[in-house]
Amino acid sequence: MFFAALMAGKAYVSDPLFPPYASPEMGRMVSSNLKQRMPGKSCCNFRTLNEALFAELSGLTRAGVEKYRAKNWL
Repeated sequence: MFFAALMAGKAYVSDPLFPPYASPEMGRMVSSNLKQRMPGKSCCNFRTLNEALFAELSGLTRAGVEKYRAKNWL
């Protein structure tokens, strides 16, 4: 089961985090500021460092680990 990745592109760094896609209730945990960096349901794109959004993304990642463990996917 795919969980997450980091991909460096020419214009930005992408962080596809799959738990919000697999668990729609996690989508409601995403702030409007982070949603502005999401072209879809589960991938965030960053051109510059943003500690506040990285902290939020870290929290989503931890919540995703909990969701995956609850479903025995990890």
